[in-house]
Parts: sequence; C-alpha cells; structure tokens
Amino acid sequence: MNDSLPGHFRIPIRVGIQNSFHNNLKGLDAYSRHKKLINDYFLYYNQTNNKFKKEENVQTEYDILKKEFKFIRTEKDNDDSTWEKRIAKKYYDKLYKEYCLANLKYYKEDKIALRWRIERELISGKGQFICGNVDCTETENLHSWEVNFAYKEDNEKKNALVKLRLCPKCSYKLNYKKIKQLKREEKKRRKHKHISDNRGSDSDRHSRKRKHHSTETEYKYENIDYVKQLIDEQGKEKKKVKFNNESSNNCSEKTEIENINKSEDDYRTIASEIWSKSLPKEDDEEKTKEEEYDEYFADLFS
Repeated sequence: MNDSLPGHFRIPIRVGIQNSFHNNLKGLDAYSRHKKLINDYFLYYNQTNNKFKKEENVQTEYDILKKEFKFIRTEKDNDDSTWEKRIAKKYYDKLYKEYCLANLKYYKEDKIALRWRIERELISGKGQFICGNVDCTETENLHSWEVNFAYKEDNEKKNALVKLRLCPKCSYKLNYKKIKQLKREEKKRRKHKHISDNRGSDSDRHSRKRKHHSTETEYKYENIDYVKQLIDEQGKEKKKVKFNNESSNNCSEKTEIENINKSEDDYRTIASEIWSKSLPKEDDEEKTKEEEYDEYFADLFS
C-alpha cells in the first residue's frame, strides 16, 4: 500500500492536522461538538466509537480517514501526540469536575443535594446541555450557577467550586431563599412608598394614588423575573471583577514604565530584569497551551 494518501486527503503534519480538525468542526453547535469530542475520546482511548449514533450521509474527510485507515493500537499509540487525541482527552477529563447535578426536591426547606455526574450522564450531556436538576429534562434557556460543592472522598472532606446548569424554573428553586429575601425587600419598598404617598394635600394624595394603582403591577414580579434579576447581578459582578483585574494589570504596566524612567544608574539593572522576564519558560508555554484549550472549550463550558 502506498504510504501517501490521495491528493485531497494529504494533511500536513502537526499544524495541518490541527487546522483540519478545526475546519471539520466549523458550523457545528456546542452539543454536536460535544458528541464528536466524546466519540473521539472513546475511539482513541476505549476502542469504541458508538457512544453516539452518527447521522447518516453526513461524513467529512476526517470521518472517512478515521473509518478507512485503521491501525493496531500499541502503547505508542496511546500517547497524546495528535491534536485530536489531546483535545478529546482534555475535554473528557475536564467534564467530570466542571459540572454537578442537584436534587431540588426539598428546596423550600433549603435542603439541596449535590452529586457528581456518572459517565452515562456525562456522555448524554445531562447537567451541561440538559438541566442539572435530576428530575428535569429541560434543554432551553439554561444558566450556569457556581455552587460550593462539599463532598467526601476517601474519608477526606473536600470542597470544589463547580457549575450547576439549570433552566429558569429550577434556577428559582436553587435561589429560593435569596428570592424570598428580595421579595421581602420589595414589599418594604412598596410599604414605604405607600406611606410617603399618603402625606401631603388631598389632591396630591389622590393623584399619587391613581399613579400608584397604575404602576402597582410593575412591583408584582413573577418568580422568573427574580431569577433574571439574580442573573443580571451575577453578570455585573463578573464584569466588575474583570474590570478590577484589568485595572490591576494596567497599574503594573504603569509601574514598570516608571521604573524604566528611573535614573541612568539603574538602567542596566532594570533592563536586565525586563529581558529576563521576557525569556520564555516551560511554565509559560504550558500556560499558553491551557489558555488555548480554555479558548477552544469556551462555548462548551458556558
């Protein structure tokens, strides 16, 4: 058999394979990419490729290559030498500690049970593309909530900050206690406004009373509105943290510039420090790889 593949199947080593893999995933939604990465993982590491049934008549050149050019697996084959293998394994390993599931049956008693997902749930997307409440199968309008998961492993107590993806109704159950507090605060504001409206002349009171009745429905939030309010607050908090981090980085850059403008006597020392910081290190290279993975998984781990 000729070692070279037909012209339209030739893929340059290293960068070419990575680019080909990216191109084959273009246009796929997050769940389709999830299915492909899971299939790739079990193909490369578990010698199975039927975790999801492939749609008929939808094959890329990559799928044809994978199907037609098979090989006998050896220890050498189990390394992470190719982009497909690395990305599939990285994704699969990351899935286990990224999301959890919740039992919200006793949410009114503020009793919420969390647990890790089993492999079957991880593969199907339960808790990632399907609501993370064990009794819910909703797939639309899911939102990620960060929860502190306290669990016991090998008789050792551990804590982890993980994501719990829930639909709006289940999000209300998760935040039931917080929403009750928001409702009490809203009720106090309405009461305070009502007292203020009762002060003044009769004509003013009559005018404000009509206005109060006309806008009363604005205060009668539905449960879903409180959930949206919490989501907005969460988004603002994330933006605030991001802004503070950027401000901190800008301050560091400003300080470095000021140091460069110091006296001529310190110039050589400062220049040496700057150049030493600029030298590439193994840790920096590994960090770059991690950032590349995080960027690639961004829409999958929303």
